[in-house]
Amino acid sequence: GEGGAVGDAQVQFVTKQSSGAKLAIIDGFTYYCAIKNKKSNAWRCTKGGNCKARFTFTSNNEILRCDLMHDHPRPRYLIRDGVFIK
Repeated sequence: GEGGAVGDAQVQFVTKQSSGAKLAIIDGFTYYCAIKNKKSNAWRCTKGGNCKARFTFTSNNEILRCDLMHDHPRPRYLIRDGVFIK
C-alpha cells in the first residue's frame, strides 16, 4: 500500500453482522476500534499480529494520525446495506 496523504483517506464505517461491532474500512482494509476516549478513537488493523496499520479519528471526524501500511493483502468480505458480512 501507498503511504498517501492523511487527508486523502476515505473512511467507511460498517457494522459486523456477527457481533454488531463497528468496523472502519480504508482502501479495502478493515480496522477495529482499539481505544476509545472523549477526544479520539484509535483504530487498528483487524489482522493484528505484526501488522502495524492504524489510524486515530477525532470526535470531529478528522483523521489525526495514520499509518496505512499493511504487511498482508486486503481481506475478502462482502458489504450489504452497510452491514459487513465475512
